[in-house]
Amino acid sequence: MNSSRADPEVGIVILNWNNIELTNELLKSVRMVDYPRKHIYVVDNGSENEEGAHLRKTWAPMITLIQNPTNVGFAKGANIGVLHALTDSCELVLLINNDTIVDPLFLRNLVRVMINAPRIAIAGPLVLSFESPDRVLSAGGGIDFKRARARLLGQGELKDEYLSMRPFDTEYVSGACMLVRASVFRKVGLLPEQYFAYFEETEFCTRVIRNGYRVVVAPCSFIWHHSDNPSLRKLPSRDKLMMRNRVLFLIRNGRLSQSLSFFVAFAPFEFGSSLVSLVLKGRTPFEATTSLLRGLLSGIAAAVRNPRGEGMPAYDSSRAESNVIREAD
Repeated sequence: MNSSRADPEVGIVILNWNNIELTNELLKSVRMVDYPRKHIYVVDNGSENEEGAHLRKTWAPMITLIQNPTNVGFAKGANIGVLHALTDSCELVLLINNDTIVDPLFLRNLVRVMINAPRIAIAGPLVLSFESPDRVLSAGGGIDFKRARARLLGQGELKDEYLSMRPFDTEYVSGACMLVRASVFRKVGLLPEQYFAYFEETEFCTRVIRNGYRVVVAPCSFIWHHSDNPSLRKLPSRDKLMMRNRVLFLIRNGRLSQSLSFFVAFAPFEFGSSLVSLVLKGRTPFEATTSLLRGLLSGIAAAVRNPRGEGMPAYDSSRAESNVIREAD
């Protein structure tokens, strides 16, 4: 990023999948953002009911609409939007979930953090609860490799406790919103597409840090996030996917000793606690056991196919136009 320019171009990437109501609400709030040099890319991930056409009709010319024929998952869908932003010479790329609402100054404050510290590759805002607007949902995240867990920090704390803080380092930021330097995508790669949904931002931040960059939370910037996204409830085998990706992330990014520790000491407990949680939510013991066991085995198989150090898609500008209908009004 050229720090001599006060307002670098920012590409804002938003995914929509069968949830146009939330996407419309986000776009209404983004329209009020106090930042002059932004370009919005909405990636419709194979939605039903002609949601892409409705978005184009409602929001042209404010957005560039990119339509995928099918739901290719969060990581691949986001990467398609990122590639368009990079092709259009955006210097920063903002990935933001469609089930959020933003503060008018959130983007300007995030950009200021990036300008002032060239080693910062990713900056995330303070993520607040849409249902309890003064309460924190995420102030960064921590990773417990021995338990194959990634947990959001600060949950339930008051927003006011953070407002006087300077930006601080974290192991990862919530995928609900992250601002990334374009140069980092070119050097480190794009989001890992093996995950489909869940843990792709965790691995991406881990790889970025291991390449010598910083990942920070900027408490001066904040957004509001719905606690439960209806689109995620529609994902097939959501519980299997979460277990699969925990195992995949651990094997790909943890040390061998941490993987062994998980499978010997923690896997039975983690499996059991997840099973109880699913049964309490209404799943039968057989359904829950089958889903979790398939997820565990699928995670191991995916790690074998995509071993440590592989699988971060390299930047390739030609991918931006492949298999996608781009409609810029």
